[in-house]
Amino acid sequence: MKQIGKVFIAVGLGILFLGGMLDADGMYYVFLLIAIALGAVIALIGVVIIDVEKLREEKRKADFNMIRRNDKLDADVEFLVEFEDKKIAP
Repeated sequence: MKQIGKVFIAVGLGILFLGGMLDADGMYYVFLLIAIALGAVIALIGVVIIDVEKLREEKRKADFNMIRRNDKLDADVEFLVEFEDKKIAP
């Protein structure tokens, strides 16, 4: 998804720069402004895609670490329970 976001940003910025270099008169000027606005929206969509992907990656890492932590805690509990049966007679 990050690659798709980068493509959206590149296309949006390309449209912005190309629209900024062009010159138009009358009705075509309105079309040029619409194209520039569309380029800005496309670039913004790319930034949002990358941000969402970063949040998902952080959540995935946190979940993975929590699962590993729970496994370690479960292993410790089983380890302690294992020695509970072998009591030393007084």
